[in-house]
Amino acid sequence: MEKENKPLLRSDYRPLDFKILTTELDFNFDENLANPFTVTSKLHFQRLTSGVTSFTLDGQDLELLSLKVNGTDWQDYQLEDLPGEGKFQNLTIDISKLDNQDDFVVEIVNTLEVANNKLLSGIYKAGEHICSQCESKGFRLITFYFDRPDNLSVFTVKITADKTKYPYLLSNGNFVEGSELDNGKHFAVWHDPFPKPSYLFALVAGEFDVLEDHFITKSGRKVDLKIFAEVGRGEQLHFAMSSLKRSMKWDEDRFGLEYDLDLFMIVAVSFFNMGAMENKGLNIFNESALIGSKDTATDARLKRIDKVVAHEYFHNWTGDRVTCRDWFQLTLKEGLTVFRDQEFTSDTFDRTLERIESVEIMQNYQFDEDSGPTSHPIRPEKVLSQDNFYTVTVYDKGSEVIRMIHTLIGEENFQKGMKLYFERHDGQAVTCDDFVAAMADASGYNLDKFKLWYSQSGTPNLKVEQQFEAERGVLTLTFTQVNNPTNDQKEKQPLVLPLRTLFLDQEGSPVVNLKTTSGEKVEELIVLESDKLVLEVVTAKPLVVVTNLDFSAPIKVEQDRSFAELALVASKAPNEYARYQAVQDLNYQVYLKTLADASFVESQEFALFLDVYKDLLDQAVVNPAVYAILLRFTSPANVAARFKADLDPLAVLEVYKTVSQALAKAHGDRALALFKQLPEVGAYEFNVTQAGLRDLKAVLLTLATKEGQHKDLVASLYEKADNFTDRINALRINLANNLGLDSLEQDFFKRYADEVLVLDAYQSVRATFANSLAEVKELTKLHSYDAQNPNRVRAIMTPFAMHNFAVMYNKDASGIKYVVEEVLRTDKFNPQLSSNLVNLLLKFFKLTAEYRNLILNELSFLQSQTLSNNVKEKVDSALEMAKKLA
Repeated sequence: MEKENKPLLRSDYRPLDFKILTTELDFNFDENLANPFTVTSKLHFQRLTSGVTSFTLDGQDLELLSLKVNGTDWQDYQLEDLPGEGKFQNLTIDISKLDNQDDFVVEIVNTLEVANNKLLSGIYKAGEHICSQCESKGFRLITFYFDRPDNLSVFTVKITADKTKYPYLLSNGNFVEGSELDNGKHFAVWHDPFPKPSYLFALVAGEFDVLEDHFITKSGRKVDLKIFAEVGRGEQLHFAMSSLKRSMKWDEDRFGLEYDLDLFMIVAVSFFNMGAMENKGLNIFNESALIGSKDTATDARLKRIDKVVAHEYFHNWTGDRVTCRDWFQLTLKEGLTVFRDQEFTSDTFDRTLERIESVEIMQNYQFDEDSGPTSHPIRPEKVLSQDNFYTVTVYDKGSEVIRMIHTLIGEENFQKGMKLYFERHDGQAVTCDDFVAAMADASGYNLDKFKLWYSQSGTPNLKVEQQFEAERGVLTLTFTQVNNPTNDQKEKQPLVLPLRTLFLDQEGSPVVNLKTTSGEKVEELIVLESDKLVLEVVTAKPLVVVTNLDFSAPIKVEQDRSFAELALVASKAPNEYARYQAVQDLNYQVYLKTLADASFVESQEFALFLDVYKDLLDQAVVNPAVYAILLRFTSPANVAARFKADLDPLAVLEVYKTVSQALAKAHGDRALALFKQLPEVGAYEFNVTQAGLRDLKAVLLTLATKEGQHKDLVASLYEKADNFTDRINALRINLANNLGLDSLEQDFFKRYADEVLVLDAYQSVRATFANSLAEVKELTKLHSYDAQNPNRVRAIMTPFAMHNFAVMYNKDASGIKYVVEEVLRTDKFNPQLSSNLVNLLLKFFKLTAEYRNLILNELSFLQSQTLSNNVKEKVDSALEMAKKLA
């Protein structure tokens, strides 16, 4: 582990003095030898800076066996162990004695740690398989190298291993040759003709089931497709294969981007810190993001598989062919590729549903990150651990920044910008500025002011005020943006905000062709470039104004709206996203008013709130997928994201219970009637109509059973199910409402005893509804649980800490202490996992003093322990913020 390192600064970037033109790697895996895992690297260097006679390569946990330069044993080097708990190394090679210092070959032989590598970085054992994960700094665990993204090299890889144990030997690019050897071994050689940085290197060895297919590109080339999974799971790869082929077709149709190799492979592994990795031609996936069928995965997880397969494939161009110069530019590839996978899902599944789900990530997670201790811009300025770059800010807010560019310049100009971007930078490692320049140059739109989004952290607050003057027939709209200081930045400037705006009359119908008092047309897209904008709209009657439609800018909107106005938008607006946002605003107001006065549930406003849900029920069959979301009263976890301060989690939980019961009492019968009237879904298909109906069924049945009724319908939903979604929904309804249908769980375990990913889903449901910490801990005794597997740990810890308020925020702090225990335990072997877990404690700043102090006490305890930089950086930032708030 790293320790006491200085922060890395974006301003410290310096280009390399040398470049590795070609990289030849020869791996020998023989677990019967004293050195069971060795690699010979042959690196062809080119000097870029005249007069420089030495360079330093990165290493970690490596044993150097030999070093040659141009075939001659070389002694002019220094191997330095860096300070810290882990063995980070610098290998500095002096070439001053070489005749030709501009062009030479270095050959390194070293051992690498594989069998006991618990970091899940570099090359490691994932169950019975060997696999790699090199982003962001894993390649230094393999051999000494320029382990940074701006060194692009052409790789040739040879792998030798036992044929029985490792019948498949895979790496990037195209297969060159392979053959059997003596002593039961075999080898395979792979060549990738496209230069790539070390973080995109991949290696996999093991025995797998394989699903094969092919794709014909728009130019007529045949591309072989192969997806690998653990033996026995091959039948669960068909959905992923269909996703891959649709992704390839969509990228050709929408962006004109064709795949460039003869072979594309994906491998699912059981131990993986991330969702997936876009290694050139050989994607490596966490099995949870690849393996699944209607019988083992919910519609939601199948949709995630669809999205992740697309995302990693799209990286072939936005990440692989054009990559980032340094890790501070991570959003260059990730923000852009998230935007592309969101557009893929919008075009192939449902645009409104995708937009709502993307916005929920922003509002429920990213906004808290923006206002919390780890606040940072989408292009950060400094970091202690590179692993901490992988945030919802860099990914999802980064995508929203790309979307704003798309909104400002339009689809046609955006496509011109993408084309220019690839023309200029194919095969290069570049910056966010290079991308924005391509968009600006292709469209002619000046994006100079807009670029502040890349360097300024925090979520803008937009205040919308309106005043109607009947005598003048004028509606005055005042848009004011406020950018508050964040933990990392005190000074803020106004940002460019593209605001899609909808005008409605008092019946909820759209009003178009409006003009200002100066005679200019009021455009749907209002662009705010300063602190304030005043718009005088000519209208004979008052209007209902819905701004930031479809979340056109990643901001918080503060608008003084009456219950009646929110109810009108929620029930009548012609735009379903506008309805969604109005429902969320309405729900939030219900929480606030009930927290302030419990008798609010007897008021006329609450009756109006109940009427909105009646209207939504009456319209639900129009678009079941969207209305299933609208009909869910906002959960405590999601409404907590709306609070700025003084959040009492247990009080919020009580409001949720009270209002949920009121909704059930008012509309349970109506929900039950609609449940019985819904059209038959028919044989399972993965599409928005069927998935929406399944989701709506669960919402309606939850509403109908809130008072313990209709157990028979819950049991029937489970027993008649031809898919996993209905089964897990029935289990969830049973546990959420304490229906006592134990036979469902008994059947579940018989049916899925050997499906670890299914059992993960079960663990998550149980952790959400556990009644005590003892129940949560008991889940770790399930036979599928592995305390070192990130999937198993996250399946319990994340839903417990985020959704089970009653146990997590027990006033004896036992829930909080349990999270701390897991952070310390996992930090000893997997800092990336522990860093994810410590995030569960970083919303302290919005809690009431009582709960805030409980968490801060535990964070102070954590700070006193020996921590990885991944965790230390976050804990230090949290306690620093706490001092500012004190």
